[in-house]
Amino acid sequence: MALLLRLAASFVAAQNAGEQPETAFSVHHGVGTCCAARQMGTAALDDCLKGVLRRQRRVWGEMSSKIGIISFYDANLRASFAPYAQFVNAAWAETHGHAMVLEDDHSAGEWREPRDIRWTKIGVMLKALEPGGWCANCKGVAWVDADLAVISFGLDLAALMASSPQASDADVRYMVNSGFILARNDAHGLAVLRAWWAQDHGQNEQEAFSKLWQANSPDKSLSYQIGQKSLPWLRDRVAVLPPSALNSDCCPLAAKYTTDARVLHLMGVSGQVRAAVFSEAADALCTAAASAPEAQRILPAGTLPRQLRLTPGRLLRLFERESCTAMRRELAALRREAARGKLDAAFVQAVGKYRQTSNLCVTPLAAAGQEEPAHAVASGVWEELRGLAQRFLTRPEVDAGKPLCHTVPIEELMHYYWLVVFTYDAASALGVAEGDSGKMKLVPQMVEFLSSFDSTSIAALAEVRRDAADDLITRKASMQLENGRLKLRLTADAAAARGTRSETAEETARRTEIVAEAEASFRAALETSKGLASTPAQEGASMETLYHLSGLLEARGSTRTGSISDFAAVQEAYDCMRRSAAATRAMLAGAAGGTNRKSLMQLEARCAMLAHKLADVQNAAAHARKSLQLREQLQLDPQVWPEVGRLQAIVALALPKGEDSHESCRQWSVMGECTANPSFMLEQCKTSCAFWDSVRAESGGSAGPETAPAAATSVSAGRADESTATRPRWVLEPEGMASAATIAALATLLLLVARARLLGPFPYTN
Repeated sequence: MALLLRLAASFVAAQNAGEQPETAFSVHHGVGTCCAARQMGTAALDDCLKGVLRRQRRVWGEMSSKIGIISFYDANLRASFAPYAQFVNAAWAETHGHAMVLEDDHSAGEWREPRDIRWTKIGVMLKALEPGGWCANCKGVAWVDADLAVISFGLDLAALMASSPQASDADVRYMVNSGFILARNDAHGLAVLRAWWAQDHGQNEQEAFSKLWQANSPDKSLSYQIGQKSLPWLRDRVAVLPPSALNSDCCPLAAKYTTDARVLHLMGVSGQVRAAVFSEAADALCTAAASAPEAQRILPAGTLPRQLRLTPGRLLRLFERESCTAMRRELAALRREAARGKLDAAFVQAVGKYRQTSNLCVTPLAAAGQEEPAHAVASGVWEELRGLAQRFLTRPEVDAGKPLCHTVPIEELMHYYWLVVFTYDAASALGVAEGDSGKMKLVPQMVEFLSSFDSTSIAALAEVRRDAADDLITRKASMQLENGRLKLRLTADAAAARGTRSETAEETARRTEIVAEAEASFRAALETSKGLASTPAQEGASMETLYHLSGLLEARGSTRTGSISDFAAVQEAYDCMRRSAAATRAMLAGAAGGTNRKSLMQLEARCAMLAHKLADVQNAAAHARKSLQLREQLQLDPQVWPEVGRLQAIVALALPKGEDSHESCRQWSVMGECTANPSFMLEQCKTSCAFWDSVRAESGGSAGPETAPAAATSVSAGRADESTATRPRWVLEPEGMASAATIAALATLLLLVARARLLGPFPYTN
C-alpha cells in the first residue's frame, strides 16, 4: 500500500503541472456529456456523473488492469461544491482509464461511520477491495476527498504505484492529511486498511493513522507513550509523501499554492469558496472541449488550460472575491442586528459566518504580500467588532459596577462570549497585517478587552459551557503572555540600538520598569491559567509562560558575571523551568508524534544548568541524564548540540566512586567508555560502569558508542585531562564558587545574559 499524504521528505513526483497532456475528454462522450448538466446545478451534475460512471464500469467489465477511484460526500456537500470537484476528477480518471465510484450516505451502507463521517473513507475503500466488492479485482484503489481535485491530467497513478516510493522515519511531525490515499490491492494493502479501520473511531482518522505511524517509529518508547499497538510491518508497506506529490500544502493555502501544483485540496475552506473554485475548474474543462468535433474523443496536448485556470494568482483573486465579499456582507448583518438593540440568535449565526470568512480573506491577502488591502480589511473588522462590544457594554441594563452575569441573562452572556471570540480573531488577523509594531499597541488593548469578561462571569459561563469558559481563559492568558514577551522585546531592541554605548541612568530606570511590567504580565498569565478546568490544561497553557518567566528571574537573580545575587529568584527560575519541562513531557506523552522531543531535550538541559548553578548536584544530574537520553533518541551530532560534554560532566559529578580506581571514571562512563574500552573500564571503573549501565537500561538506550578511546589518559571531547585536573575546570564545584571566567562561560551556555534580555521564542523547534 502507498499512503500518499502530507509531511514527508523522501519522495517528489517527477511530473509537474506544466502543459496539460493529451486528454481523453469530449463533451459528446462519457463524462463530458455532463457538461450540460452542470448548468442545471450540483444535483443534476451529480446524477449525471453517477449514471455515466455506472455505464463505464459495465462496459469495461474486467477491472484487473484498472485502478479504482472513490469519493464520498453527503447531501450537504452534494448541494454545495462536491459534484464540481468530482466532475473534474472523473474526467481525469477517464483520461487514464481508471474506474470511479461516487459513494453517498445510502450506497456506503454499513461502512458509513455515524460517529465521525471522516472514517467513511476507510470503510468504502475496504468495501471496494473486499471479496465481492466492485473493485475486488482492481490493481489498486485511490481515495480522493470531496474537496480535492486533480488539476493536472498528467498525474499518473499507475506509474506512481509502480515506483514504490519510500518515506523516512522523520516524515510525520504533526498529523498526516488523508485527502488522497492510494492502496495496492494485495494482502499488504488490505492489512494496512484493516488495521487503520480497527482503531478507535472516537478520534478522527488522520489522528488514528498518525498514532499508528508513530507507534512503529524506530523510537519504540513512543509506542508506550501513546498507548498504541506496534505493527512492525507498517513502515515497510506505507509511504507518506510530501504535499507536492498528491496534496496541497496549507496554512495558508493561498500563499503556498504554486504553479507546479498538480492537486488542489481546499481543506478548511468555506463551502462558498470551494463552490466558486471548483465550478471554475469544471467550466475551464468544458469550455476547452466544447469546440472539438463530435467524433474527436482525444484533446491534443495543451488544449486544456494550465491547472484548469486555477493558477496561484487566480486562486487568490477567487479567495478575495468570495471570502472578503462574504465577510463584508456578514458585517452588514452585524450592524443591522446591533441596531435592533440586542444580540440574539441571528447575531450569533452572522458572527459565526464571519469567523471563517475573516481567516480566508485577511490571512491570504497578508501572506501573498498584499499588506495594504489586508490591513484595511482587518482594521475595519477590528473596529467594527470593538464598536459592537462597546455598544453591548453600555446598554442601559448593563451595570458597569457589577459583574456581567449579574446584569444580563446567561443567553446574552453567551452572545457576548461569541463577540469576544471573534473580536480576538480579528485582532489576530490585524496583528498579521500590521506586524510587530502593530502588536505593540494591539496586545495591551486585547488584554483590557478580554478583562471585560470578569472572573465571576467566566465562572457563571462555565456552569453552562465549560469549554467556552476555558476558551476565554486560554485566550486571556495567551494575550498576557504575548504582552510580556513584547515588553521584553522592547528592552532587547533598545540594547541592540544602543550597541556598545553604556546605558544612561534614565535608560536603566526605563528598562527596569519595562522588565517589571513583563514579569507582572507573566505572573498574571499564570494566575489566569489557574482557572482552567484541569491541572494538565493549566500546565499546558502556562508552559511557555513558565519558560520566559524562568529566564527573566534568572537574569534578575544573577550578576553580570553570572554569579547568584538573589538566591530566591534563581530558585524560582529553576522551579519554573522544571514545571515547563514537566508539562512538555506530559504533552509529548499524549501527542501523535515526537515533535517536542528536541524542545524537551533543551528544557531538561536548562533545568540541569540551573540546578547545577544552585549546587543541587543530584537534580542537576537527573535532568542532564534525561536530556542526554533524548539526544541519543534524536541522534543529534555533538556539534549540533554542543552542550553534550557539559551535561556529561554534570552527570559525572553525581556518580558514586565506590570501587573506581581512577578520578575520571565517572566522566568516562558517561561518555560510553564502558562499552568502547571494556578491558580497561570494567576493571578500573567498576562502580561507575554499573551505575551508568543501569541508567541506560531504564531508558532502553544503548550502553554507549562502539568506538574505543585511545589510551586511558587521552582527552576526548569534554573529558578532563587527568594530568591537570580530575574534573572539567568549568564545572561549578559544590563546595565553593568558581572564578569569574568560569561563571561567564556557564552563563553563555545558559543563553541567559545580563540586563534581562529576552530569552527568545519557546523552543518548539522542528
